[in-house]
Amino acid sequence: MQNNEENKTPMDGAESTFKIDSITSAEMTQANSPVENDYLDCSAQGRIKTLQKNLQVVYQKMTDFNSDLSNAIEKLKSVSTFDKNTCFSDEIITAAAYAKLFDGKTFVDFKSGIQNQNEKNSFLLEWRGVVKDKAAEIKDRQTDLTTQKNELQAKINSLSFIADNEDDLQGVSFPEGYSVSANGIEKVVGEKMITVCRRPVVIKSKSKNVEEKNFKFVLAYLAENGTWQELPAAKASTVFNFRKLIDLSDFGLPVTSSNANLLVDYLYAFLARNEKVLPMSLNVSRCGWYHFNDKDYFVDPRRKCFIADDDKNIEIVVDDNSTFAKSLKSVGSIDKWTKAYKIAKKSPVARLIVAASVAAPLLEIFGERNFWLHINATTRAGKTTALFLAASAVGDEKIIRSFDATRNGLAGSAADVNDFCFLIDEKQVTDNRLQGQIPLLIYALTNGVGRTKLNRDSTLKSLQVWRTIVITTGETNLTDDNVTGGVYSRLLSIHAPKTILAADDCKTIRGIIKKNYGLVFPMFLEEILKYGKENLNKLFQDHCEVFQSWFTDTLEEYSRYLAVLTLADFFLNLALGENALKARADAIKTAKAFAAYFPTIEEVADAPRERDFVADFIGQNQKFFVGATPLEIEQLPSIYGKFEDDFIYISVPILKKACKDTGFDSQKLVTDLIEDGFFVPDDKIPKGRKKPYQFVSKKINGVGYRCYRILKEKITADEETE
Repeated sequence: MQNNEENKTPMDGAESTFKIDSITSAEMTQANSPVENDYLDCSAQGRIKTLQKNLQVVYQKMTDFNSDLSNAIEKLKSVSTFDKNTCFSDEIITAAAYAKLFDGKTFVDFKSGIQNQNEKNSFLLEWRGVVKDKAAEIKDRQTDLTTQKNELQAKINSLSFIADNEDDLQGVSFPEGYSVSANGIEKVVGEKMITVCRRPVVIKSKSKNVEEKNFKFVLAYLAENGTWQELPAAKASTVFNFRKLIDLSDFGLPVTSSNANLLVDYLYAFLARNEKVLPMSLNVSRCGWYHFNDKDYFVDPRRKCFIADDDKNIEIVVDDNSTFAKSLKSVGSIDKWTKAYKIAKKSPVARLIVAASVAAPLLEIFGERNFWLHINATTRAGKTTALFLAASAVGDEKIIRSFDATRNGLAGSAADVNDFCFLIDEKQVTDNRLQGQIPLLIYALTNGVGRTKLNRDSTLKSLQVWRTIVITTGETNLTDDNVTGGVYSRLLSIHAPKTILAADDCKTIRGIIKKNYGLVFPMFLEEILKYGKENLNKLFQDHCEVFQSWFTDTLEEYSRYLAVLTLADFFLNLALGENALKARADAIKTAKAFAAYFPTIEEVADAPRERDFVADFIGQNQKFFVGATPLEIEQLPSIYGKFEDDFIYISVPILKKACKDTGFDSQKLVTDLIEDGFFVPDDKIPKGRKKPYQFVSKKINGVGYRCYRILKEKITADEETE
């Protein structure tokens, strides 16, 4: 039986024609030393030359190996005497070992000669054992030479590839045992070269999320057209997990289920080799203010932001998953945008809408809570154009949301909009699911806290919080009359004049901002950063005091909100090159004009609206009140209460139902109207109570009713006032 390795070339690829240059022992030591010490003191070309010389030595050894093989086979074929002295000589044992490995026929023929001339089987068995041991030594020698060749060639390939792509690779090196070239990645496994990936792949950078404390990596691969293609940042749990790494094939990474394991091993080895040289950045999930190392930083993808840490400046970047951040682009000319703004700022309403769009970063500096600015005006008044101009001050028009959404959907979007404005257009297209929930939406967005949610393992998710100024437009008021004063303290609702912007101006503005946007916000931000937090706070307090002394008939919160908007207007115009004194004077003049549209304290207070509701309900339903209708009691379809002497009595269940039907909080309404003196509680304080009951017991047609008691003169006085 012939050995199946018969006629196989033992050193496939060995080149006996190589010219061997002399190599010093120092060069040999350098070429065979660990990778970290291989290439410290010479250029890439110098390192490659040294490795090539060492490779030539290996090739020569492989050539010598082939020569030894040929000589051994010939020697074995020439033997005719098979006695112990001959067969067990070092020369014949070595020749037989070569034949056993590479020339099965010659080995079998020699073994037959031994059998023919020696009757004892023990002779042959002993001889075969010695040959087997020698064959193992030769095989190890062959394997070692092939492995050396593969490892040296891998280093040469990788170094050459680095030299050819120096600008793109930026100082990285490839891990030991891998050959990286334009044809892909191979791994040295002993005598074999295993294909890891058909294209070169590198880790370009790493980032750490400062909120979630996890790491992300940006991978890149060399496409067939010769350009490097970067992939979206991926978590470490994706990059180093062969099951999840396949997901990146959606973005072009040449990985399949068959090579994912190998590629993960390569990437981990690449990271270990280059961890200290890879560009490092801090990653945040959204834009806005962040506090690091006792300093405040504002993150916006359009401006470079670095943190000094351990004598290094580390850049902060925004996560690719932030939808809002993708809309923060600077496009076109600031001069052209300024032309559109100058047209609009002749209108106090339009000017303050634009100021509100850039004012959100001031909330954190002043310690102010979120608030809501709603502009309602008739159709074709120019309110939507003013809103689009406001959006263009910050980014592209995609930052504008629609009321055609759910409350949770809008609150979820707000979580991504931190320290920026939150714009919503056209209240009249409100989603049916949002109808009746506007007050809850106002609380949700101005509280700046998302819903509590659980992870799959039942642990609490990180609570979403945000700071923002919500700006909305519509043809009607944002809320109904039944909302509480708490809503109005967060809502600056303005009924604008018939014309905010003229039709021709709207056309001009829209034409300009379509191609010029996102330019002024970074300029505004630099102005407030330059002014300093302490100076800004002093300026804010001064404005609050002045506005509160001027606008005494409006809520105190309105003066504070107006101070925020006025300062935003001032710094915006300062950023655009306006003289400081003129910019401040114009901002205050605009604030005075804008304040004329504020609702008064009386208009937003709860009690007056609650009184009006109760009085209107009684007036519209007098036919159900005994004593207020000429009908006899027997003719009444239902009894709501009674008019008697100086009082009107209204049934408790009837009023509660009316409140529920119209959205008023009945318990709050009764408490407010008792404090207001509109409702008169019971005259007696029952035993064991500190206060009388809010209702009184009243018999109507012999039947006992619980009723709220109202002085007739209160309703009469309200009617006379109207």
